[in-house]
Amino acid sequence: MKKTMLFPYHPDMQLLAEQASGLKDASIAGFASYREDDAVIRELNEKLGVSGNLEEIMQKCGRVLFLEDYRGCRKEKYYEVLERAAAAGKEIVLVPQLKKQLELKAYEGHCVFLQNELQTGVNPYALKEKEKYPVEIPVAAVMGTGKHCGKF
Repeated sequence: MKKTMLFPYHPDMQLLAEQASGLKDASIAGFASYREDDAVIRELNEKLGVSGNLEEIMQKCGRVLFLEDYRGCRKEKYYEVLERAAAAGKEIVLVPQLKKQLELKAYEGHCVFLQNELQTGVNPYALKEKEKYPVEIPVAAVMGTGKHCGKF
């Protein structure tokens, strides 16, 4: 099981850090991001029992997962972390949105992209229709609003 480092900060990391012990066939080596995110990244890494900077986490991980740049940050940091991961021989995994946001020709053969279920031609909702989950307690309502609100 490869340990994964995630870059850069994304609001959903909070939930991921809280549920890290429940992950199957995966583990999180730590989180890294821009300097502006140091305080929140330090807090998330502490929840995982990880202390260290980008270099230390990079040494412990086997894979680096690059998340979308939803804030429009400087792209230079992406390339810096990509270079470090490639030089260290780490598996580089990117979300599909980064194909449009980054110039990745220099990293061809070193990167893989996460697959989007909808591109496979299989309707994921059709697969779930047959699954039924017992609910032990009555549910009056389940509500959530807003992007990245941490609902699970």
